[in-house]
Amino acid sequence: MWSFTDGPLAGRYDLSFTVPSQCAEELRSGAADIAIIPAIEYQRMDGVVALPGMAVAAKGEVRSILVVAKKPIEMARRVALDTSSRSSIALVQLLCRNFWGISPEFIRCAPDPAAMLAQADAALIIGDPALRIALKLEQFSRKKPTAGFCCGNNPG
Repeated sequence: MWSFTDGPLAGRYDLSFTVPSQCAEELRSGAADIAIIPAIEYQRMDGVVALPGMAVAAKGEVRSILVVAKKPIEMARRVALDTSSRSSIALVQLLCRNFWGISPEFIRCAPDPAAMLAQADAALIIGDPALRIALKLEQFSRKKPTAGFCCGNNPG
């Protein structure tokens, strides 16, 4: 993106930055001519062309997409879905049905992990909120409990 914001292409295009689900809406409505959209939306839109050889993908672990739960996921009866990504929502619904063997109620929520888990047993969290959780988990996993304390000297 540097080329478009600060490099040789700066100022040549009208750029807007938003979450993937909103990019899809802007492309669908004609407000955008090109967009990075959730993969699932390509299947749902008429008249769009995928640019060959391009994708946002990873060969390994992706820390920006998480499913977190207050109990074992197989016991979840309600799952909050971050509305920022439609592909992630579709994948979590498939995982629930075909991998975890559950049929929870799905509720769509703004990307606020605490609020999501206040309303549901589990939550799909993506983007920066997911990265913040993943980084905290990594920090906690590297710390060794001390006598009477865990999680970096927090009582409990």
